[in-house]
Amino acid sequence: MIESERHDDLPPVFEPPGAPSNAGGDGRAAPTIASRMGPSTKAVAAQRAERRQLTVLFCDLVGSTELSTKLDPEDFRDAIATYHRCVAETVREFDGFVALLLGDGAVVYFGYPNGHEDNAVRAIRAGLALVARIGQLTGVDGPLHVRIGVATGLVVVGDLAEAGAVRERIALGETPNLAARLQSLAAPDGIVIADGTRRLAGERFTYQNLGMFPISGFVAPVQV
Repeated sequence: MIESERHDDLPPVFEPPGAPSNAGGDGRAAPTIASRMGPSTKAVAAQRAERRQLTVLFCDLVGSTELSTKLDPEDFRDAIATYHRCVAETVREFDGFVALLLGDGAVVYFGYPNGHEDNAVRAIRAGLALVARIGQLTGVDGPLHVRIGVATGLVVVGDLAEAGAVRERIALGETPNLAARLQSLAAPDGIVIADGTRRLAGERFTYQNLGMFPISGFVAPVQV
C-alpha cells in the first residue's frame, strides 16, 4: 500500500465546479461490446491491437450504492459526472489515458497511447492526486473517498471491436484484472499496488508491505 511520495509534492487541490445542467451519463450504464465481427472487421482490429507493457490504475468510488439511495437520480447523475470529470482531469496531468468510466469505477492506462519510461511512477502519483482531490468533493455525509489498485504487466491493447460508431480501446491480459482485484483490497483512500509496480517505481515513495494475498483467478498468491 502506498503511504506517500518521498519528495515530490502533489498537484494543487482540485476545486469541483458546480453541478452541470447537462452532465452526461447516469453512472449506471455499462458499455457494450459487439459480439459479431465480420472477417474484415477482425482484420482491422487485429492490425490496431499491439502488445505493450502497461501500468493500469483501477479507481472505485466508495459508497456509491448508498449515495444513490440518498440522492434524487438527477442529483446522483450530477455527482457521478463530477467524479468522472475529476478523474479525467487529474490523470491527464500524468498523461494517463481514461479507457473506461463504469459508473463508480474508472480504468486508466499509463503507457498507452503514449509510452513513458516512468509509467509506474506516473500511475502512483496520479493515484495519490486522486485520493486528495476526490476527497475535496462532498457527498451526502461528507467528503467522497476512493479505493485504488495499480498493476503493471504485458497486455494486448487496441480497438477490441467496431460496430458503426461504437469502438472500444481495451487492454487484455492479467494486468487489468489484477489492478481491479487489488482495488478491492484497499481501504478507503488507500492505494494498493502489485510488487512489479513497486519495483519499477523504486524508492520514490513510502510503502507499506501488506504481504502475500490469494487473488481470485490467480494461481499463486500475489505480493502487494
